[in-house]
Amino acid sequence: MKGVYVLAIIVSKDIEVRVGALGKIDFKEGWYAYVGSAQKGLENRVKRHLTGIRQRNFWHVDYLLDNDFVEVVTAFYKAADKSVECEIADKLKKKGVPMAGFGCSDCTCESHLFKIDDYDFLRDFMSEIQLHGTTTITNDTLTQEMYAHCAADYLRSPTDPVQLRSTSRFADQSIPVNLFSWM
Repeated sequence: MKGVYVLAIIVSKDIEVRVGALGKIDFKEGWYAYVGSAQKGLENRVKRHLTGIRQRNFWHVDYLLDNDFVEVVTAFYKAADKSVECEIADKLKKKGVPMAGFGCSDCTCESHLFKIDDYDFLRDFMSEIQLHGTTTITNDTLTQEMYAHCAADYLRSPTDPVQLRSTSRFADQSIPVNLFSWM
């Protein structure tokens, strides 16, 4: 399955990370949104980011996610062409602070990683553009969930309501991601 995704990332303290050819980058404590796409294997790409299980760092975001003070809280996704990745990045640029050159070596965007004010903003924005959220990381469950939601996207009218489930690995931080109702 092909599609786009946005990772809601929390950095729990100020850190410096060497990010491949970009070199050392300072990341301030707080929330970030990373925009990516997969032209095949969307479910495996999202699993890779949610679990941290990978043989080597390949994408810029891999270097960031390797840090002990960085966690993916939620992955938002939808079936879409690659061009939607840059459209989302362009919209996020207007609401967040772009991390220059991050994640956009294959396009002309300024960045695909943005420092954002808070999770609520990102959750609401993802709802507006109809990306679904998940933190479910078991192999079969994530794949089935993603196929069901992405297939439904193609069949549903833009005005039909959708009820989606998402749980957080950060329940002790009271991040409100238990139930999303999306139009």
